[in-house]
Amino acid sequence: QQTVSGSHCPRDVGRAARRVLMSIPYGRVTFGRPLNPVETLHAFARSYKVVLGDDVEVRSVDEAGRSADVEFRAIHHFIDSVHVGVVEGHFAAQQLTAAVRVRHDGPTHATFRVTW
Repeated sequence: QQTVSGSHCPRDVGRAARRVLMSIPYGRVTFGRPLNPVETLHAFARSYKVVLGDDVEVRSVDEAGRSADVEFRAIHHFIDSVHVGVVEGHFAAQQLTAAVRVRHDGPTHATFRVTW
């Protein structure tokens, strides 16, 4: 396990966010059942809107290619590896592996290409 100055790396912090979300009723209702990859991404995007008020949307899905683009718009906190870890944590809970590539489109806007 990778550590930075005695604490977990940002992706580890993001992966742990699911456990915190599952401690509240919204999280248990939203993520408390088996989800396929596309359902996982839509639930992930909705949770950002509900919990943080952020504008996150699944923009395109290619189920045959096992990929999707998730757009973060007007995010007024850092779009960084913590959010990559959040995606990875939600997929890992569904016994899936996600790879995330981030394209920064501006200081408050990014698109995540998620493949599984």
